[in-house]
Amino acid sequence: MKTSLCLVLLLAVGCAHPAVAPAPVATAKAPPPTPATPPAAPAVPPAVAPPSPERESAPLQSVPSARIFIGCGFLVAENHGPTAFSLVLPAANPKQSMSDPSNVLLDGVLVRTTVTTAAEIGASKLRGYDLLRHQMAWQADHVASAHGWPKLKPEGEPMDLHLGDGVKIWFWGLDAPEPFDVEGVKVNRVAYVTAAVDDVVLVLASPLPPEDDFGPAARVMSRAIKSLRRSPGPIDVFAVQETAAAGKLDPAFCARVGPPS
Repeated sequence: MKTSLCLVLLLAVGCAHPAVAPAPVATAKAPPPTPATPPAAPAVPPAVAPPSPERESAPLQSVPSARIFIGCGFLVAENHGPTAFSLVLPAANPKQSMSDPSNVLLDGVLVRTTVTTAAEIGASKLRGYDLLRHQMAWQADHVASAHGWPKLKPEGEPMDLHLGDGVKIWFWGLDAPEPFDVEGVKVNRVAYVTAAVDDVVLVLASPLPPEDDFGPAARVMSRAIKSLRRSPGPIDVFAVQETAAAGKLDPAFCARVGPPS
């Protein structure tokens, strides 16, 4: 991705500034975006059965993650052993892909969310920006291999969004050597925002058609990543689903993202 991506992302995050890099829903094994039918608007959030006694007493590692429709967008709740965090994918008109659960449409911007861990991408000892650099290279190699392309050269940089708790953010992008299809649309670039929380890497990716500029995708993903919050314990996704369906969700979730810029 050319330098323009970094400039647009700098503008999108407002007061954020580049950090000094130290001396970097689906899993890491998920393939790159594949052709699918256009996303459809979400109906009433799907019913989720209350946790059984067995689930309530299950080990920490078995607590599930989930993406939940909350009116102002989707709440992404991630539970990975001792590491738990959440963020909001904001939109006035959020839509869920009916063919790929990793894809959502946020006010016309397609965003794919995936999660991986340091161990899954062969970097079990890396953390922070080192881990994010490694994930960027790993993702680029994975995309190139899946499409039969020569080695890609991703470009990006760390950004300090002052999220605290050791959370590190990386903005980067890829230029494809030829157009490829995502949700029935021909694209040739992908903008990424990644976050490292301990050994877990959250990936937001937005594929872009040749004629589109980076502005809308940068603004949507920047609002989303700035809403990321670490949780002191596992997030009870069943309770969140129940309160969201009943219209009693804590307004603090939507308040995280603020108004569109």
